[in-house]
Amino acid sequence: MTDLGGLTALRADIARGGEHLTRAQAALDAAGSGTLGVPDLDAACSRFLERRRDGHKRVADCAGQINRALGETQKAYAETEQAVTGSFGRPAP
Repeated sequence: MTDLGGLTALRADIARGGEHLTRAQAALDAAGSGTLGVPDLDAACSRFLERRRDGHKRVADCAGQINRALGETQKAYAETEQAVTGSFGRPAP
């Protein structure tokens, strides 16, 4: 039998990871560039924040895709297990 509870827990972990990325990006955005007072440092900070923003978005997008695919897989497993279980309860013709 498939561990449907385990899949549910994995999906919840992935969703929490996406939430953590969102909060991390918000914190980076709040730090922002232009707040350091030194033009070279501000420019470096700006480049760093842009790369992190792009990286966070890519990881969050992938996590969303994985979570959706796991949901579809979980549904398919549940349906298959129901069908298999139901077939054992039927009398032979």
